[in-house]
Parts: sequence; C-alpha cells; structure tokens
Amino acid sequence: MLFGVQPFIADMTAMALSKPFDTAAVMRANYERRAKLVTEGLNRSAALKAMMPEGGMFIVVDVSATGLAGQEFAERLLDEKNVAVMPGASFGRQAVNFIRVSLTVDDEQLAIATERMVELAVQLIEHNDVLLRAKR
Repeated sequence: MLFGVQPFIADMTAMALSKPFDTAAVMRANYERRAKLVTEGLNRSAALKAMMPEGGMFIVVDVSATGLAGQEFAERLLDEKNVAVMPGASFGRQAVNFIRVSLTVDDEQLAIATERMVELAVQLIEHNDVLLRAKR
C-alpha cells in the first residue's frame, strides 16, 4: 500500500480477469466438491453446524453445541485428533463459537479430518451429558 501496485501485477490482474482459465474452473470444482464433503460429514453430528460457502476455499463451522468456544475446540482438535483448523475468534468476537476449515487439502485428508472433528464433538457431547447427569 505504501508504494502502489507494480505495473506487471496490474497487467497480470487485467489478463486474469479478461478471460477464463482452466485452472480457475478446476479449483472452483474442487472447492465445491470438498465443501460438500465436509459440510455433509460434519452435519452428521448434532454438535457441529457447518455452513456451505457460497464461494471460496473455507468453511465456517459452529461448534458451540459442544460446550466449547472455537478456540478451545481448535486446541483440543489439534492436541487430541491431530487436525489443525483456525479458531473463529481470529476473525472477531462475532465468530468466537466458530472454527474455519480450509478446503485446500485433498479429499482424502478432508474426509479423515471431518471424521476426527465429528469424533471429538461426540466425545465432548457425551462428556457433557455425563456431567449433567452427575449433577442431578
């Protein structure tokens, strides 16, 4: 921002916007397929609510039903299930109960990560249910 846009970057941007590229179509199809895979997989759990994106390479997931905020869920997911996601709070207070999942890895890795996210959510819900019954 201090120096402005370099002419060669402006020229390449204009070219990229002036005609379709096969690469963009392939990426769009991959992201859409992966988004459906993750959304359908995560929504099997009552504790996770994944929102199908209208575009882009990320999915936002509400994890509040697990009893954890996004930061704690992300930390537990990394520590216990070896899956890295971005806590929603990184994007502001309104996203504190969310995590962000990237669609930039291959389908197999996303399927495994999705299964692990559901496993953690189920474990958390079961643990919360046990705690609630113990309090009664």
